[in-house]
Amino acid sequence: MVAHDRLHSLLQASLALNSALDLDDVLRVLGQFVPSQLGCERATMYLVDVKTGDLVSHLVWPRGFEGTIRIPPGRGIAGHVARDGRALVIDDVQSDERFDPSHDERSGYRTRSVLTVPVKNRNGRVLGVLQALNKSGESGFDEADLEYTSILAAHAAVALQTWKVVDALRARVADESPSSTDDEFVGEDPAFRAALDMAHRVARTDASVLLRGESGAGKGVFARRIHRESARKRKPFVELNCAALPDDLVESELFGVERGVATGVEARPGRFEQAHGGTLFLDEIGDMALNAQAKVLKALEDGSVQRVGGRKDIPADVRIVAATHRDLERAIREGSFREDLYYRLDVVSIEIPPLRNRSTDVAFLSEAFVRAKARRHGLPTPTLSAGALERLMAYAWPGNVRELENAMERAVVLCADDEITEADLPVSIAGEALAESSTSVSHGAHAGFDLRSALARTERSLLRRALEHANGVQTDAAQLLGISESNLRYRLKKLEE
Repeated sequence: MVAHDRLHSLLQASLALNSALDLDDVLRVLGQFVPSQLGCERATMYLVDVKTGDLVSHLVWPRGFEGTIRIPPGRGIAGHVARDGRALVIDDVQSDERFDPSHDERSGYRTRSVLTVPVKNRNGRVLGVLQALNKSGESGFDEADLEYTSILAAHAAVALQTWKVVDALRARVADESPSSTDDEFVGEDPAFRAALDMAHRVARTDASVLLRGESGAGKGVFARRIHRESARKRKPFVELNCAALPDDLVESELFGVERGVATGVEARPGRFEQAHGGTLFLDEIGDMALNAQAKVLKALEDGSVQRVGGRKDIPADVRIVAATHRDLERAIREGSFREDLYYRLDVVSIEIPPLRNRSTDVAFLSEAFVRAKARRHGLPTPTLSAGALERLMAYAWPGNVRELENAMERAVVLCADDEITEADLPVSIAGEALAESSTSVSHGAHAGFDLRSALARTERSLLRRALEHANGVQTDAAQLLGISESNLRYRLKKLEE
C-alpha cells in the first residue's frame, strides 16, 4: 500500500505531468519527484527509438548531465525490461548476468543496485523504461519503491503520448505556415516533381549540389529548401551572387579581409566564415573568375580560408550549393571554368525545368501566389477570372517563376474588385487582351466567335467523356487525359463555377 506522503507526492507529480507539453517538461517533473522519494543517486528515462528499436537515454537526475547512450534491443537490464515489459529490482547488479558493465566502464560510474520499470501506453506497448540507480543507505530498493515508480511511470506514459501529439501538431503547423518559398513548390509537372524529389533526398546528406536552370526558374528557392531540410538547418544559410560583383571584389566577399589591407579598411569576415556550420549558396557560379575558382576549390579541400591580407587559417565547415544557367561543360572546354572545381561541385546535379515547360502548373502557381501576396499586403484574396487564367497559361514566361510571382503581386495590388481580369495583368502578358476587352464591351462577342465559351464547351465534353469511360473514377479519368488527378479536380471545379 502506498504511504500517505507518497500518495500526496503522486498527486502532485500527476498534476505536473498533465501540464507537460514537451519531453524536457516530463524529465523535469520526474527529476523533481524520483530522487526525493526513492533516495537514488541517478535516474534515467530510456525511450524506444521506433526506427531502430534502440533505447535512447535521457537523464532525469542529476539534471544538466551531457551525453546520450544508445542501448541495442534486449541489451542490459534496461533492454531486458523494455523487451519483456516487466519491472526488475536488483540489489547487486554486478553479479547479475543481465547487467552490461560497459556503461560503467565508459562513464567511470559504479552501479550497485537498480530499479527499472517499463513505461507503457494504454495498449501495453513499451515506450521506454524509467530506471533508478543506487539507493542510498544499507538497504536496496523495496516493493514500496517499485509500486511508487510504476504508478509514476504510468502517468509519465500519458505525458509522453501528449508530447508526441503536440509535437506532431507543431510540426504540421510549421509545415502549413506561410512561407515565401513554399508557394514556388506548387506543381504537378513530372520533371519538376522529379527535381523536387531529388532535392529532398540529397538534403539529408552533406553532398555538394549543382542546380541548373534558367534565370528565375527557382534555383535560389531550391537551395533554401535543401538547407531547410538538412542537418545544418539551424546554422546560417549564406548566399553570394557571383555575377553581381566585379571580379576584384569576389575574393574579399568570399574570404573576408584583414584590417589594414588598405587605408581605412576594417577587418570583416567573408561568406565562408559567415556560413560556418551551415550552407553557402554560390549563385551563378559559372560567372566566377578563374583565380577565385582556384581559391574556392582550396577552401573546400582544406575546410578553412584565409582572409585577404591575412595568413591565419580560419575554419570554414560549409555545405556548398551552387547554381548556374550556363553550360559548364562547354565553359570547361573553353577554359573559363576549372574542371576540378566542377567535379567538386557536381556531386549531385539537379535540373530545374523552365516555366514554359510546365504549362499545366501555371494555374496552380498563379493561385498560390495570389493567396500569398494578398496575405502579405493584408488584402482580400481575389479569384482569377477564366480570361486571365487563359492568358497566363498561353504566355511563354521568359522570366520563369520569378516573372509569374511579380505579375501576380501586381494583379493583387491593382485589381479593383474580388476578381483578377486580363486588365490587371502586365501588358507583356495580356497582349491584345486589353484592346479586345474594350471592344467586346462596346460590341459584345459575336455569336459563334466566342473562343472562351467554345474552349470551355470542348473541355467540359472531353472531361465528361473521360469520366464516363472511367466509370466515374477520377484517378482513371486523369490517366486517360494524361493529367494528374489534382489537375483534373481543379478543372472540374473551374467548369462548375
